[in-house]
Amino acid sequence: MLARRPGVLRPGDRVCLIGGGPGHVARLAERHPGIVVAHHAPPMGLRHDPAARARAIDFAAGAEARVILLAVGSPQQELLAHEMKRDGRARGTALCIGAGIDFIVGAQTRAPRLVQRAGFEWAWRLASQPRRLARRYLVDGPAIFPLVWRWKRNRAR
Repeated sequence: MLARRPGVLRPGDRVCLIGGGPGHVARLAERHPGIVVAHHAPPMGLRHDPAARARAIDFAAGAEARVILLAVGSPQQELLAHEMKRDGRARGTALCIGAGIDFIVGAQTRAPRLVQRAGFEWAWRLASQPRRLARRYLVDGPAIFPLVWRWKRNRAR
């Protein structure tokens, strides 16, 4: 996916992966030969650990990568991206990909095209991992709807 698209990444390009595990790094290198992967595995609780976020930012800055993949889940990765931008030392393009690394390396498979096109990939994932995703998709996720409604109402005024 990454190296197969012309002009995205070329052999010798550096990719910084923050999050994921050692298995992800090996699979990424195997699936995309020629790409140099620098990996940092931050501790759990990144959201509430400013020192751990600072270490991740230091790692990204030192990696000198064209692409930085933030695979630590939301909202940690967005917080990290914001702090990384404010810090200003890291270069390249940072992408908040969450579990996307699992799909890139083939650790998880996507829903069938029909399910994707119908807009129900979230339901497919929920059915495949109910214990992990039920709260996120059914409790935490819908909390966005009142926020969007208030934002639209205030914007219309």
